[in-house]
Amino acid sequence: MNNNDENGFKNLENKLDKLEVKFDKIAGHLDSINSTLIRQEESLKYHILRTDLAEENIKLLKDNFDKRTDSINKQIEPIQAHVNMVVGVGKFIGYVSVVSGIVYTFIQIFKG
Repeated sequence: MNNNDENGFKNLENKLDKLEVKFDKIAGHLDSINSTLIRQEESLKYHILRTDLAEENIKLLKDNFDKRTDSINKQIEPIQAHVNMVVGVGKFIGYVSVVSGIVYTFIQIFKG
């Protein structure tokens, strides 16, 4: 074999060795990426579970709040009816006072 041929083969061997080292590094990076993805997937499952639980709790709180406000509204209805009645009586007394004042004024004018 020729000296040039031997140098050419050695260059090829060196290049193949370098490629093999680079492929090993890439394979190491891929393993790292895979393990990161596995951890993130577990974290995502846990997050989804927590989100589902939080949504259930929010629904329960909303339902409980709606029931309580309905109960409070039912308790307030008689009070509101009473307030409306008192306001109506107050207006009636005001109207009667105005009318009686006018009538009294006319009586005083015609008497006078």
